[in-house]
Amino acid sequence: MEEPFLSNIVKLSGTPFPVEEISGSGQVKPPPTASLAHAESAAALRESEEQFRVFFELAAMGAAQADVETGRLIRVNDRYCEITGYSRAELLSETFRNLTHPEDQAADWEKFQRMVRGETREYDAEKRYIRKEGEVIWVHVTSTAVRDARGKPLRTVGLVQDITERKQAEADLRLSEERFRAQYKNFPMPTFTYQVKGNGEFVLVDYNDAGDTLTQGHVAEFMGWAAGEVFRDQPEILAEMSRCFREKAPFHHELQYRLRATGESKHLAVTYVFVPPDLVMLHAENITERKLAEAALKKSKSDLEHMLENMGIPFFSLDHQWRYTYV
Repeated sequence: MEEPFLSNIVKLSGTPFPVEEISGSGQVKPPPTASLAHAESAAALRESEEQFRVFFELAAMGAAQADVETGRLIRVNDRYCEITGYSRAELLSETFRNLTHPEDQAADWEKFQRMVRGETREYDAEKRYIRKEGEVIWVHVTSTAVRDARGKPLRTVGLVQDITERKQAEADLRLSEERFRAQYKNFPMPTFTYQVKGNGEFVLVDYNDAGDTLTQGHVAEFMGWAAGEVFRDQPEILAEMSRCFREKAPFHHELQYRLRATGESKHLAVTYVFVPPDLVMLHAENITERKLAEAALKKSKSDLEHMLENMGIPFFSLDHQWRYTYV
C-alpha cells in the first residue's frame, strides 16, 4: 500500500499561538490572525503537495520513493513500472536492492547509505537492473534524501532513466575503436598520426608497429613533437600535411627522406590522409629497394647500350612483330 506524499508526514512547525483568553472549559483560543495564518499555511501545503504529486506521476522518467533503512519502495510512478516490468503492487513489496544486478548491489548500497548519512548531497549512479522477465538493463539513478527540521532522513526520492540504448551504443563504439586500433597497429605499412593542436601545429600522437620497425624503435622518442621540428630539414612534408588538412583530401608523392632517428636515407612513397576532425595520417611506404632496383636496371641498360655502340660491328634487335627496336 502506498504511503502519503512527503508533505503528509512533515509536521508544520512554528511558535505557539499566543493566548488571548481561556474559555470556561479551559481551552485556549488563538487569536483570529493566528487561525487565518494556520489556514493559509495548510492551503499552501495542500497546493504544494498536489504540485509534487502531479510532477511525480507525470514525470517522463521513472520516479520512486524509498525507505532510508531498508530501501523498500514506498511509491512509484507508471514510468518506473514500465522500466522494471513490474506492476505497481509488485514493486511496493520490493526493495530497489532486489531490482539491482547482484554485481552492482554492494557498491550501489554503499553510495545510497552515504547519501542517507549526509556524507553526500545526492546519490548518482549508473547501474544494472534486472527486469521482471530477467532482461538486464542499464539505468541512471539520481536520488536525494528528504529530511525533517532536525536533519533526520525520512525517505528518499529518486529519478530513474533507462540508458540501455546509450550503453549499447557506447559498447559498440568501444568495440569499433578496438577493432580499428588492432587494424591500425598491425597495418603492414608504416603509419604516423599527427593531430592539429590549438596553435595550428601538427603534433605526433600515434604510430603503428610498422612505423616503429621503420625507425628501428626510435619513433617513440618523437611522440609529442611538432611536425615542424620533426621535418625541419624537409619543409615540403609539412606543407603537404597542411594542404591535406586544409583541403580534407588525400595526397601522394615520392621523396627521399633521411630518418632523423637513424640517419639512414630512404626512398618513401608518402600518402597523406585527413581523418576528421583533427588528424592527418602519414602512410610511408618504404620503396628504397624498388628505387635501387630501378636505378640498377637503368644503369645496366646504359652499360649495354654503351657496349653495343663500341662493338664495331652492325647490331640490331627486333620485337615479336619484326619491328626494329634498336639499331
